[in-house]
Amino acid sequence: DQEHKIEIAEASHKEAQDELSKIGEMIDKAADGTRDINIKLEEIRNSASGFEEKLSDIDSQIKVAENSILHNNETIERINRDKASENETEQNIDAAVSEALERIKKAEEQIAALTAQMDELSKQEETYRLSSTEFSDKAAALSGEISALSVKLADCRVTAETANSSVEEIRSRISAIDGSMGSRKDDYEALLKRKNDAETALKETRDEIVSVKNAIDGYTLRFENRGKKADSVKLAIDEKQRELHKGQDRVRILEDLEKNMEGYFGAVKAVMKESGRGALRGIHGPVSQLITVKEKYSAAIETALGAAVQHIVVDNETDAKRAMGFLKERRAGRATFLPITAIKGRVLSEQGLDDQYGFVSIASDLVSYDNKYSEIIRWLLGRTAVAEDIDSAVAIAKKYSYRFRIVTLDGQVINAGGSMTGGSRVQNAGILSRGNEIDRLKNSLVSMQNELNGMLSDYKLLSEDASAAKAELEGAEGDLLRAKEEEIRREGELKLANDKLSSVSSGVKELLEEKETLEKRIESVNSGAEAARSQIGELKETLENKEKELESITGDSQTLQKDREETASKAAEIRLRIVALQKDVEANTDEVTRLKNRKTGHLDRLSELDGEIREIEEKNNELKALTEHLSNDAKALKASHGDAQNQINELISQRDELEKQANELRLHERAKSEERERLSGDIARLEERKIAMRNEYDNLTSKLYDEYQLTRREAAALEIEIDDYSLAAKRLAELKSQIRALGSVNVSAIEEYKEVSERYEFLSGQINDVETSRAELNKMIDDLTGKMAEQFRDQFNRINACFGQTFIELFGGGKAELRLEDERDVLGSDIEIKVQPPGKNVQNINLLSGGEKGLSAIALLFAILKVTPAPFCIFDEVEAALDDVNVSRYAQYVRRMTKNTQFILITHRRGTMEEADVLYGVTMQEKGVSKLLELKTAEMAKKLGLA
Repeated sequence: DQEHKIEIAEASHKEAQDELSKIGEMIDKAADGTRDINIKLEEIRNSASGFEEKLSDIDSQIKVAENSILHNNETIERINRDKASENETEQNIDAAVSEALERIKKAEEQIAALTAQMDELSKQEETYRLSSTEFSDKAAALSGEISALSVKLADCRVTAETANSSVEEIRSRISAIDGSMGSRKDDYEALLKRKNDAETALKETRDEIVSVKNAIDGYTLRFENRGKKADSVKLAIDEKQRELHKGQDRVRILEDLEKNMEGYFGAVKAVMKESGRGALRGIHGPVSQLITVKEKYSAAIETALGAAVQHIVVDNETDAKRAMGFLKERRAGRATFLPITAIKGRVLSEQGLDDQYGFVSIASDLVSYDNKYSEIIRWLLGRTAVAEDIDSAVAIAKKYSYRFRIVTLDGQVINAGGSMTGGSRVQNAGILSRGNEIDRLKNSLVSMQNELNGMLSDYKLLSEDASAAKAELEGAEGDLLRAKEEEIRREGELKLANDKLSSVSSGVKELLEEKETLEKRIESVNSGAEAARSQIGELKETLENKEKELESITGDSQTLQKDREETASKAAEIRLRIVALQKDVEANTDEVTRLKNRKTGHLDRLSELDGEIREIEEKNNELKALTEHLSNDAKALKASHGDAQNQINELISQRDELEKQANELRLHERAKSEERERLSGDIARLEERKIAMRNEYDNLTSKLYDEYQLTRREAAALEIEIDDYSLAAKRLAELKSQIRALGSVNVSAIEEYKEVSERYEFLSGQINDVETSRAELNKMIDDLTGKMAEQFRDQFNRINACFGQTFIELFGGGKAELRLEDERDVLGSDIEIKVQPPGKNVQNINLLSGGEKGLSAIALLFAILKVTPAPFCIFDEVEAALDDVNVSRYAQYVRRMTKNTQFILITHRRGTMEEADVLYGVTMQEKGVSKLLELKTAEMAKKLGLA
């Protein structure tokens, strides 16, 4: 009956859906018609818009033409007004010319009167000038005589004053000589004291050198001690870094295991791999990857889950069937799938359980997960309790008659029914605990990194202390160098003091001879000064008389000059007035000329204005013709615009009709949609009712099996009819009580066997994987060892051949070879060096001298470089133990090797320096300041023609 109702509802739903599709097609057709009409409307409107734009343009042109005509008429009126104004202007010009001529006549009369006054003043000024010239000639003659006398008097005074200063200067020099002769003794004593001071300073400097050497010894000891401390901390840092790297490798291995799903069943791996490729849909992953557990509860949860930790969660039964089909097709094994839509979990709810001593929680409450997995987690862990230890678990199990499963924090289990599972547990062996192990190791690595950072800080401080001690040592060495330089300087000062003492006595004789010469010069200067003083008196008297005569002439000249200046001032004023009047005459003359020219151009201006009027009238006629033509065009455009508007109105009517049809169809569509939704709701309700009835049927079937161990077919075959349900229920309760009195039954035995079996299969698979991996690794190690031994033997033979050849070249004979003490183990064997210099038969290399050992080692190094040349090589005084002949051989051989290798040699040997292309020297002349010296010997040899 339920199926029939669903079929009727689905048929009605399909009919409504078909009708909706037809209505949709009709609506689309109406919409297409409306769209076409809109396109035509847009085209016609664009054309009409073009008509309107053209009409607007024509109207604008007509208005511009009319405005131009109006403007031209105004221009004609303005020109007529200008013509009238020009007639009035001609009369005004004649009056202005008469006024200007009158002003010119008056100005010329004033200029003539002022010119007569100017002539009179010029005559007076000439008279004053002639008188002034006579006085000037007399004054000039007297001034010349006075100047000559003044010069002569000045010469005499200079001679007298110079004599006095010369005598003073000579006497000052004599006093200086006397003082110098007196200070020679002081100089001698000072030089003697200077000598003694230099000897004392030299002794102090030598004492300072001894003190600095002692300080250098102390600084050296301190530097060595601090260096040892830094080295010990460095060893600890290296150990900590190795430990850190080991932990990082462990984390990386665990993460790789987690990434590659090591420890999971092959079927689980296959499903997850296929899901990762997108071939299987609806796969969420194994339970272990969908939950997170605190480290404290990981053992309990992993034990509680058992093999279920690898069960795969899927969306629904279809996804599970698809995955099972894949495993069957690929023969990849078996796996358990948990559909989210099918699993329904139950949570343990025993009264008073939370108050029991040692009870931790229900297992499902100790894990974190997405809410969509809640039913699955409750199904897996909801019926399992977690206790702190086995004693608490036993007490709780007894309290609740072993009705549910209990797991302890350390992984011991009390199963429902009373059976117990437990024992030792492999540390960090579980899949679930692997993530916690990774987190624990990462936290441990952070702690180790912090410790390492602290040790690095300590090492940095110790290194800085060592550097400071080294700096102090280098500073002391610099002080020693400066003290030795100071010693050399003090020795030079002592020698200089001795030399000056010997030269003091020879200077006294020279000073006595100079003093005698200066006294004779004083007598000569005094006699010349006396003659100059007697001549000065005569010259002063003559000069006074001449100056009095010049003063009398100068007084008359000043009065004459004053009258002359007054006359010149009056003449200047008259001259200024004449110039101003002449400017007025010129201005009025120009005004008359301008007015006459204006009168002449007046007639031409009237003719020009008449021509302009004629041109403007012609333009007006042209504009009127253009306006008439544009008006005709506008009428035609208006007619076209009216036709377009009629077409638009017709199309709008058609569009409105289509839109009306579309609206009616939409109303009909809405009604059908509502009917379809109603039918969909009816179908959904019928489906839900069908599912509920199916679930009820399944529950009854499950209850029949759970309680009576009967299938539906077996129960139907019994044909039991119940007359009194209450009496039957009472009898059923009695039977259940009797069954309960029989005791607990280990109903989990099958599940436990399944878990143990899956665990066994899992561990067996892991053991096989490990054995296979070990075999592969051993094979790989053997292959690598064989290749390494072969390559080592090949390179060893090449180096041995080059070693013998290089030894002969450096020693000038003899022989040398390398031998393996154990030919069967070339990689682990010791290497013996056999050398025999020319003329010697040595059984052991330790019997050679230091130089021979060093040269043998150099030969071996060169042999290695021949086989595998290095691009860059540094030697630090490797030839220190060699004699000069072997140093030269060594240096020449280094030069032969420079084709493939660049060498930097640190050396103090001349032979090595002679072969170098560039020499660098480092010196420290001041404390803390290094100086680098460079000498390019190869370039210098080329310049000198030596290369």
